[in-house]
Amino acid sequence: EFGWKVVDGGAVTVPLSHRHCHYLSTYSNTASQPRLTLRQTAIQLGWDGSTFVDMTHYDNKNQNPLPAVTEHHLVISCNSSNAEFFICNIQAGKTILKTVNFKALPTSVTIQGKLEEQFYVFYHRVNDIVTDDLVSSSAAGDDGNHAYKDYFKATEDVSVQSVLMAMFLVALHTIAVVAVFAVFVISAYFAVKACRHFTKKRTDQTISLENADSAGEQLLSDMFQEQHELQNVDTLLKNTIITGKADRVKTLLRQTDNRHDAYVEAHIQAKKDIIQIISVKENEGIEIPDNNLISRVINVLQKRINKVFRAASVGIYRGGGVKTLLESYGLPGTIRDKRGCSLLHYMAETLNEDGSPIWSYDDINDYLDTEEYYINAVDYKGQTVLHTLAGHQQISKKVMWNEKDQPLEDVWCAMAKMFIKKGCNPTLRNHSGRSSVDIAMDKGATKFVNILIKAYSEKIQMEIQILKDSRTSGKEEEELFQVMESYQ
Repeated sequence: EFGWKVVDGGAVTVPLSHRHCHYLSTYSNTASQPRLTLRQTAIQLGWDGSTFVDMTHYDNKNQNPLPAVTEHHLVISCNSSNAEFFICNIQAGKTILKTVNFKALPTSVTIQGKLEEQFYVFYHRVNDIVTDDLVSSSAAGDDGNHAYKDYFKATEDVSVQSVLMAMFLVALHTIAVVAVFAVFVISAYFAVKACRHFTKKRTDQTISLENADSAGEQLLSDMFQEQHELQNVDTLLKNTIITGKADRVKTLLRQTDNRHDAYVEAHIQAKKDIIQIISVKENEGIEIPDNNLISRVINVLQKRINKVFRAASVGIYRGGGVKTLLESYGLPGTIRDKRGCSLLHYMAETLNEDGSPIWSYDDINDYLDTEEYYINAVDYKGQTVLHTLAGHQQISKKVMWNEKDQPLEDVWCAMAKMFIKKGCNPTLRNHSGRSSVDIAMDKGATKFVNILIKAYSEKIQMEIQILKDSRTSGKEEEELFQVMESYQ
C-alpha cells in the first residue's frame, strides 16, 4: 500500500503499472472534494448520501463533498475491446462513474484537492481492500454474534492489557501513588453502582451503563475530573489537541519530549493551526516521514473506530460507550466498519437472546437528535438501516423495549418510524435491486410494510405541502406524487 498527502489545492500523480485493474482510495478527517484526472478526462468526485457520484457538471452550490473519517474506494479497470483501443471504467463499487477510450493503457492518474482541504490518497494491492462484493458472515435478521466474533477476533484484549499495565505501574510507583490509585478505583466502584440503580430486562452477557440516574452521572463526572487531574502531560496534550486549544498546546509542548504522538493526533483531528505549532517544534528533533505519518494516523484512527463499534455491538452508549468515545476521540457519527456498516446499522442488527434490540429506545433517540450521521447510509451491499430491520423475524412474541412489553414486530415498526422521521427512505434499493419494502413483503411482514408505506406517504405529503406553501413549480410536486403512488 502506498500513500500520498494532498494539501491546500495541491495535486499528486499516482503511477499506474501495466495491470488492467487499479485500486485507489481517499481518506480525510474532514469533508473533501477530490478531482481525478486520467489522461485528459477529469471527474469531480462528490457524494449523493450513499456513494460516489461524478459532479463535474454540477453547480458549485450543489456539489456535496465526500464525508469525513471514511475511506472511499475507487477502481480503475481497463480492458481491450480490440487491438487498437482500451476501454477504461472509473468505478465506485459496481457503479461506473465514467467510461473513456484510450489507445494505450494509462500510466498515471492525478488527484487534486481544493483550497484549504487536506486528504490522503492510497494505492492498494488487490487483497488490501474491501469491495462491495464482500460477503458478511451475518445476514439481516441473524443475531450477528458469529459475525462480531470474526470481526473483533484480531482486536486487542483490552481487559488483559489493562491488568498487565496496572501490574507494571504498581511495580514502579511509590506507595503514595498506589494510595491515590486505590482511592480512584473505590470512587469508580461506587459510581458504577450508582449507574446501575436503574436496570432493564437484558441478557447476562450485556453490560450497560446507559440508564444511569442523575446522581450516578454526577459521580461519573466527578470521577473523570479526578482522573483528568492525575493524567500525565502527554495525555493532557492529546486531549488539548482534540479540543483545539492552541495556546494550551504551546504550553504543554514545553513540558514533554514526546511530540511525535502529538503530531499524529493533530493530523487525526485536522487541526491545521496546531499542526503548524508542532511542526516548528518537530524541526528541532526527528521529523516523521510522510508515509510513516500517514500509516500512524490510519492505525491509531482505526483502533479508535474499532473500539466505538465494539461498544455499539453490545449496546453501550453512555458511561464510556459510543457517545463518550465519539466525543473523547473527536470522531463524527458517520464512521463505518469493515462491512461498510454505520452505527445506525448496529442499532438495527445487534440483538439480545430474546430477539429484542440491544440498543434502547432512549439511546437511539438521543443519538438521532444529537450526533452526526447519514440517515440513508448504506453498507457494502447497498443496504440502509431499513433493509436490516425488514430482514428480521416479524413475530408476535412479546419483549421488553421502551419500558413496556410489546410484540417484537411492533418494535421493528417503532424503530422504522424513528429512522423514517429523520429522513430514511424505504424506496432505496440495495445492490440486488431490492428495497426494504420488497424484503419485508418476502417475509410476509404486512404490518411492517404498511408502516413503511404509511410513514413515508405522510412524509411525502408533508413535503408536497411545503412545496405548495413555497409556491414551487409543479414539476417537483409531480415527482413526489409519482414516488408515493409507486408504493400504494
